[in-house]
Amino acid sequence: MRVGALLLWMLAAPAAAAVPLDLPQGARRTAQADVGTGAALPAGPWRAGEVPRRRFEGEVTRAAFALPAGQSSVDAVAGPLVAQLRAAGYDIAFDCADAACGGYDFRFAVETLPAPAMFVDLADYRYVLATGPEGSAVALMVSRARDTAYVQVTRAGAAATVAAEAAAPGPQGPSGPGDGDPWERLADTGHASLDDLLFPSGSASLGEGAYPSLEALAAGLAENPGARIVLVGHTDTAGGLSGNVALSRRRAEAVRAALIDDHGVAPGRVTAEGVGFLAPRASNGSEAGRRANRRVEAVLVE
Repeated sequence: MRVGALLLWMLAAPAAAAVPLDLPQGARRTAQADVGTGAALPAGPWRAGEVPRRRFEGEVTRAAFALPAGQSSVDAVAGPLVAQLRAAGYDIAFDCADAACGGYDFRFAVETLPAPAMFVDLADYRYVLATGPEGSAVALMVSRARDTAYVQVTRAGAAATVAAEAAAPGPQGPSGPGDGDPWERLADTGHASLDDLLFPSGSASLGEGAYPSLEALAAGLAENPGARIVLVGHTDTAGGLSGNVALSRRRAEAVRAALIDDHGVAPGRVTAEGVGFLAPRASNGSEAGRRANRRVEAVLVE
């Protein structure tokens, strides 16, 4: 096997030939998970407050991959995968791109592996649902961040089985924008969401563990001694505004404390604020959207 070069993702019915999906040279698996039995996969664009779905039974597995994109567009990455599925006899049941899908509403209706394993640019992604033999399905989410493309492959259905030969896992530490390192996004846009920090509804608790985004922020501050950051907490819409503003500030303060206590950042270089639910990035009408809204973002102050 060529390490990091080939994704051989086998999707086979008992009587069917194996279906390989090949990714370009340099692809590496960033995460893989068995996510249970049965899945309702998006099968149409966001309309009237919801995304239509199709139910597929059987085991469900999800994997994410990062690969060098260079100047390649999202379509240039997704196109060959769609062609391979067609050649293998899969029907393309739904195929859309960012705004045509429904923008951020659709994106947060699609379950993805958490950052830094998978990154989705809200203005530059493509989603494909392909249906195969005996009720099987393959869903692709493809996006990119600067020179890195991200591909998530979700397979579901009683007819789908997996062979383990795949691109080798890459390092899990910060290695680029959208891949655990928000510093370049801070430099480019002035802000970056720390999506590997997860907060249950109503909680400001930040559990123990290694958080690549915080390691990257600490490294960026060390390399840029004149820079400061503001951490801004956000919530979903459960509860009143005043309580959520206070909760969001506590979330930002928990992240600030982690940067100071665990990563040696000087207290004067990071402050904490909270805006409650006043700046959502997804609809609060679904659990996926509410989960996306419970976050802390970093804002760069020169």
